[in-house]
Amino acid sequence: MPSHQSPSANLGYLSQSCESPMFVGPPGVWGDWTNAMRSFEELVDQYETEALQLDDSSLASIEANITRSLCIVIACKPLMARSLMAPWLRVVGLSQPNIQYLEISGVIDLNVLFMKAEKDLRSLADRGKFHQEMKRKFIRSTIAAQKCLEAFKGEESHLTCGVETFH
Repeated sequence: MPSHQSPSANLGYLSQSCESPMFVGPPGVWGDWTNAMRSFEELVDQYETEALQLDDSSLASIEANITRSLCIVIACKPLMARSLMAPWLRVVGLSQPNIQYLEISGVIDLNVLFMKAEKDLRSLADRGKFHQEMKRKFIRSTIAAQKCLEAFKGEESHLTCGVETFH
């Protein structure tokens, strides 16, 4: 998270990230998990290299698209939830020690994290001694991602999880 940026500044945009049909790339591309994976990787790289130079709106847009592409991949390929956890949590604002704490606490992948209720997320953040802004963004971003993933799971027939084309 850039130092000039309030960790909670983009949460409203992020929470709406799954309500918009827009995705990185031309219409219809969002339904293909391989394109979503490529988009996730490219957006995380862009976020990590350009975050300090981006304005709040651009940062919010990238964060929302990262979460959206993450959820598409996990909806199609649940086993990818482990390898995508650290990059997504870094975007959310967690440090490597925070991520390691979550893993030690039994959060071994995003599927486990996304099954947690808000009170459990709060408890994890409290026990991990996350500072207040990090805790707020961690909880709100996780809840937004949970909702996004549920929305995509409900739309699996429209996702091309390697079996059928987008309709």
